[in-house]
Amino acid sequence: MVWQTALPRGRVPAIAALLVVLALLPGSPAAAQGRGIEVGPLFGLFVPTSTLAESSFPSVEGETITTSVEQRSAVALGARATGWLGERVGIEGEFTWAASLVRTSVSPSVLAASATTSTGSSAVWLASASLLYGLPLAHHTAALYLKAGPALVGRTGADALTYVAGGTEVGVLAGVGFRYRLAPGASLRVDVEDAVSCPGVGDATTGADAVCRTQSNLVLSTGVSFALGARR
Repeated sequence: MVWQTALPRGRVPAIAALLVVLALLPGSPAAAQGRGIEVGPLFGLFVPTSTLAESSFPSVEGETITTSVEQRSAVALGARATGWLGERVGIEGEFTWAASLVRTSVSPSVLAASATTSTGSSAVWLASASLLYGLPLAHHTAALYLKAGPALVGRTGADALTYVAGGTEVGVLAGVGFRYRLAPGASLRVDVEDAVSCPGVGDATTGADAVCRTQSNLVLSTGVSFALGARR
């Protein structure tokens, strides 16, 4: 089995530049979070941006058969709980689930010269624990924040587990978000997160070695968070 764990070129410098610019933004005391706990639902879109697995093996006719497996984009649902420890720093636990189907492509097909595709049932879940750092904007009801921390990525369904050993991967989550206060005790959240992981992949059907690429599990979400009790 060949492992490829390098992140896509160009992404790291762009993210680093964004973090530097945001970190240099002037802060506003009026946008301070204050201490407290917030909980709320989230919904959005799960967008896998890389192929889950690829494998190649020779056929009896001497051709090379290539199988490609990828997760499909799907609606994402979940919930989060956030504890603000001070004016700008917080910790957050989040769980997201998406009914992401698995698409398998075989090229060339054993029945035709062109590739064939099939779709199987599957789902993906993500659980993370993140550190948040708030970056207040000039408007006192809005704020940007950065988030990063460890994550677990799980894949369920017989079609996914044919290729993914164990079904659960340890990864790293990084993201950026926007928070807008709608009313006392209620805030609108918009988040963009990327959980990067690399599962152990092998075709249990053929026994052929497969190529495991770094998985980029992008989640675009929104939701309303509600404060529990009075802020301090």
